[in-house]
Amino acid sequence: LTGRRFGPTTNTAIRATYGATGLEYKAQNCTCTRGELEIVCNTVQGAGANHVWRVTVEGGVWSKFSEDTTSYYPPTVYQIIAPSGRLFDTRGGETITIVGNNFGPNYGDVDSITYGDDTQSY
Repeated sequence: LTGRRFGPTTNTAIRATYGATGLEYKAQNCTCTRGELEIVCNTVQGAGANHVWRVTVEGGVWSKFSEDTTSYYPPTVYQIIAPSGRLFDTRGGETITIVGNNFGPNYGDVDSITYGDDTQSY
């Protein structure tokens, strides 16, 4: 994070939050590294895109939300595992396992799952 008036590089309590509204995630281990101009933090587990950031120094006033945004990697599907193989019953109700990465740290992070080709999805 770069900006102005972050405070001295030593013994400064810095808090940074980020997310869709700027409040969902709390960055960890934030330190001022270059005068009052730069903060380095560790991200936490998360998901989603276009996160805005904000910071506070020594419990003071919060900064405005950042104009720049950051994102976590989007999900990737590598494999579909189903007891019936690759053909599903048209009545539905079959249980499948989707193997991939970047689905998010919490079960609630998956908004939806669709399947089909580019012209029609279900």
